[in-house]
Amino acid sequence: MKLQMLILSLLTLVLNVAAAGQSAEIAQPSSTPSDIAPPTETTSTPTPTLPDAANATSSPTAVPAPTSFLIFKGPALNHTRTVTSTEVRVGKTIYQVFWSRTGQKRELFRMNIGQVNKGDVEKLLNHDIHEEIDLNGDGLTDYSWYGDYDSGDEYYLLLSSPQGYRKVDLVKTLKVAWRRLYHHAPPDFYDLEPWGTGAYADCIYGIRNMLVQRSQTGLLLTINVSRECYSVEKNKGSNTILHIPVEEAQFEYEH
Repeated sequence: MKLQMLILSLLTLVLNVAAAGQSAEIAQPSSTPSDIAPPTETTSTPTPTLPDAANATSSPTAVPAPTSFLIFKGPALNHTRTVTSTEVRVGKTIYQVFWSRTGQKRELFRMNIGQVNKGDVEKLLNHDIHEEIDLNGDGLTDYSWYGDYDSGDEYYLLLSSPQGYRKVDLVKTLKVAWRRLYHHAPPDFYDLEPWGTGAYADCIYGIRNMLVQRSQTGLLLTINVSRECYSVEKNKGSNTILHIPVEEAQFEYEH
């Protein structure tokens, strides 16, 4: 009897010890707080949105400066926005002197407009500036000048340069270009040819207008000439416009 009670006590002790071990395993944490990684903060950059094409605005496109100019289309003026003129007699020669109106007054150029012979004054009927514009693109104003008298007309282009204004004799330039293009002497513009035969028989030639074009290689002058011819035999006339191109290197300057 005593032996049975001893065995039962030992068995009860073993079971208690086993139950205490299981409780210890369940209560033990799986990891310490230092082993847990802290939560990370994520920031996202918003994706930029493109503007609505219908509401999009663009900077205005620059308007290119003009590169072609009619140089005798304007009114004839002795005084313009940039120059004023006076007449000066030097010996027997009468000059029209043009003075700057921008900045300090100074002489820009002078044009021969007449002569005094034995007390008689022979002078151009008209002598005026027609256009003032920067033709060669150097930032300085260039000019076209026209003068007329009983026996003909004068056309000049005044081009700015580091050495001052250079005078392009446009009638001489035209005549040289005519010979170069047609291989014979030019006509007397605005005059009826005195002979009845030949290249210019019964034809009148006149300068209609002049166009200057600016390019990277320089200026190109186009002189438009009207040719009016009449045939007595055929009792018929004709009118033609001739276009005479002249490059800047072929300009005829007055020295």
